Amino acid sequence: MLENLVDNFMGVPALGPVLTVALGVAVAQGTGALEAAVRLIFTRVPRGFVPYVVAFVACQGHVMSDTRSPA
Repeated sequence: MLENLVDNFMGVPALGPVLTVALGVAVAQGTGALEAAVRLIFTRVPRGFVPYVVAFVACQGHVMSDTRSPA
C-alpha cells in the first residue's frame, strides 16, 4: 500500500476538482467574498422567495462544507 501511495493518490479521478473547489471556497471565505455574495443575493430577491433562497443557500453551504479540508 505504501509503495504505490503516490500512484493511488494521483489515480483518484475526482481529486483534482475537489481540491480546486476546496481551495477556491477557502480563498473566497477568507477574503469575505462569500459573505458579500450572500448579502447581494438577499438584497435582490423578492420577499416571497426568501424562504426558498435561504433553503438553497443552506444546502449549498452544507455541500461546500463537506469538501473543505479541516483547518
